[in-house]
Amino acid sequence: MTVRRPAPTAVDLAGGALVVLVLWLTVPVPDDRARAAQVALGVVAVAGAALRRRAPRTGVALAAAATAAAWSLGLTADPLLLVGLALRSVARRHGRRAVPPALVVGVALVVAASAVIAVPGREDGLRQAALAGIVLVAAWASGVGARSGQLVAAENAVLRERARLARDVHDVLSHALGSIGVEAGAAAHVRTLREEDLRRTLAGIAATSRGAVAELGSVLAGLRAGDGEDAPVDVPLEGLLRETAAVAERAGIRVRLRVDDVRGVPEPVRTTLHRVAREAVTNAVRHSGGTTCDVDVVVRADPPAVRLAVADDGCGLGPDAVEGDGLRGVRERIALVGGTLETGRGAAGGLEITAVVPLATSAAGARP
Repeated sequence: MTVRRPAPTAVDLAGGALVVLVLWLTVPVPDDRARAAQVALGVVAVAGAALRRRAPRTGVALAAAATAAAWSLGLTADPLLLVGLALRSVARRHGRRAVPPALVVGVALVVAASAVIAVPGREDGLRQAALAGIVLVAAWASGVGARSGQLVAAENAVLRERARLARDVHDVLSHALGSIGVEAGAAAHVRTLREEDLRRTLAGIAATSRGAVAELGSVLAGLRAGDGEDAPVDVPLEGLLRETAAVAERAGIRVRLRVDDVRGVPEPVRTTLHRVAREAVTNAVRHSGGTTCDVDVVVRADPPAVRLAVADDGCGLGPDAVEGDGLRGVRERIALVGGTLETGRGAAGGLEITAVVPLATSAAGARP
């Protein structure tokens, strides 16, 4: 059963009514006419506070005028709380850029109210005026702070989306262009290439290009949908890894593939593991100088997790090696699904990239 939240305007009306009940109607008045004026001015002040979401400046003006009138007649002890509520919305909507006329009006009302206070009660009146000034300043500062927080959150969201898009584009183009370059380069260095081998190489390049175009289409489809997610891919993980292995083998790297049954692994995790494996295999083809590459995907039951290990027999990482954009990107992807990624020297002497994703934490389906 879903619990419905009250409308924001209803909450504002209830809060304003409480202020009037406590700080207005408790003030003693001489007769019924004064009580009627007190109630009427209180209703106008509450209406001004309730307008803060739709027309905050109008709300400030209404609440300030009603409260100032009530102050001058001695009908309220409200230190401009209702004015401050509307003023905070002005600051939250416009921030520091807008000239705060409502704040100027509020300060003027404080001064005016202080001036009309009778001499015997002047000390109490000045104290109330000072409290009202504090309320206005606090309301304005709170609204500006909330506005700044919204701007920072929006900027961070843009930066996260840029980083995600950079990872997606790198994943697609780096793998595709690297594979095409390796295959074309290998064919170019063979002096006598049989027509059958040439056709096979060109078919591989065409398949890689089509795959890259399809993946870019998936990325763009996610952007057009507005959710930032890739379109779902129904190809099993093992099939995707076999395609990656086929590209590597055409480039001269023999890939040994061992994949457990991963049908129970959430789709975002499978997609992330494929991209990690593809980046690792592409690195092996382009940089390792080795001849073999092992790709192992193991599902563990206790604790529930899936482990991917990609190891080649090449030169490995040097002591001064700097992590490139590809590894940095897949490390971020693994972190998004709650996993970890480590790099080091494998048993064959080359680079080994290991990713472990706990299935309990990734079951919610975090986006890769």
